[in-house]
Amino acid sequence: MRALLRRPTLLTKFSLLSLLVIVALGFGVGYVLQERIERRGLHEATKLAEAITKLGVQPIILPGDLAAGHNESHLDALDEQLKLRDFDTLGIRRLKVFNEEGVIVYSDERSIVGEAHPEAPAIRAALAGQIGRAVKETHFDDGGGPRSLEVYVPLSVGGASVASGVVEVSLPYEPVAAA
Repeated sequence: MRALLRRPTLLTKFSLLSLLVIVALGFGVGYVLQERIERRGLHEATKLAEAITKLGVQPIILPGDLAAGHNESHLDALDEQLKLRDFDTLGIRRLKVFNEEGVIVYSDERSIVGEAHPEAPAIRAALAGQIGRAVKETHFDDGGGPRSLEVYVPLSVGGASVASGVVEVSLPYEPVAAA
């Protein structure tokens, strides 16, 4: 009984301390790598969202399309034009277009068209010409996970030099998490 209660030897202390240091280093390296992977994923999502906005959305949207309150047939016509761009193959989960007042004037999810987000920081920044990006907790019906990469890109319509609206592109987070 007395042998079981002996004080740990110097070798035991050193081994436990070394184990703790290695575990702490493992967590630290894992955290840093995850941050770098997430940052790279956001950068790639930003490049994709910019290309989608400039080549796929901007040529279709007319200044009158940014007015709130369009009927279903107008939204159907925009849907048809955007579906010709084949965004589904790019893995886009959600596409929204906001006007200058922060009102959603187009979305592939019709139930949110007309919602107003006038004070949303990402929308305000995009209207000022800055591209915003973030990893968000969201819930989609596509069976994917709860996280997504959201990018807010300024939208210039009708040859305007300033942003007339904002395009929000939501992409799945799973490819980033798998990296």
